[in-house]
Amino acid sequence: MIDIHCHILPGMDDGPRNLRESLAMARMAVADGIQAVVATPHTFNGVYCNRREDILEGVRRLAEALVEHHIPLILLVGADVHFEEDLIDKLETKKVLPLNNGKYLLLELPSQSVPFKANEIFFEIRVKGYYPILTHLERNHYIQQHPEIVGDWAEHGAVIQITAASLTGGFGRRAYECSCRLLENGWVDVLATDAHSLNQRPPVLSRGLKAAQEIIGRDEALKLVSLYPEMILRNMPLPEKNFPLPPFRPTRRSFFSLLFN
Repeated sequence: MIDIHCHILPGMDDGPRNLRESLAMARMAVADGIQAVVATPHTFNGVYCNRREDILEGVRRLAEALVEHHIPLILLVGADVHFEEDLIDKLETKKVLPLNNGKYLLLELPSQSVPFKANEIFFEIRVKGYYPILTHLERNHYIQQHPEIVGDWAEHGAVIQITAASLTGGFGRRAYECSCRLLENGWVDVLATDAHSLNQRPPVLSRGLKAAQEIIGRDEALKLVSLYPEMILRNMPLPEKNFPLPPFRPTRRSFFSLLFN
């Protein structure tokens, strides 16, 4: 499996505080079956403004530590870029860091709302030759009430990523139900951990993968953690979506049943 959204670099944001914690997260990821991780520290969110050069150096140092401690995890560069109206300027001046220095940009919307100029900026990103990956939309309060907006973005070329823990109840009932809805409609391209630590937000994909399999089937679910992430990191365009997904008998569990595992 490949995790394209992971806060694993030490001391750069609200993820691990030091190298020891980063290495522990890496060991947990490997034990879960994750072979490669994209390090995506927050940037331009009003709290953290990690520069491109600092992220590249952080990845270099952690990659060396992984080799030194015999942890078989591939580490790639990226950033969790906060949505801003001047995002295009930052993209043109190379201030933001796409995944694996390629053409896919991890883009985080505000948690409560959808920015007024979102559609316009998504379009401009595509015109510039980049692909916006819209992260953890199922956790956005507005989208939880209006999930159909995600379908419009997906049909116009945006890549949609949801959080593995949302499918196992880790972010509450509304995030769980919204993530199921997005999967059922065939709008999701990638499942990622958005990991920050060992405990509250761990680097674990397998549980979310299992939950996704119950909704869209094994073959389609596996694409979200293997084929499509690999295509993204290789700068390959993802297959065009055909809505809706082929018929499949979903066995999605109720949210409350997740509480009694």
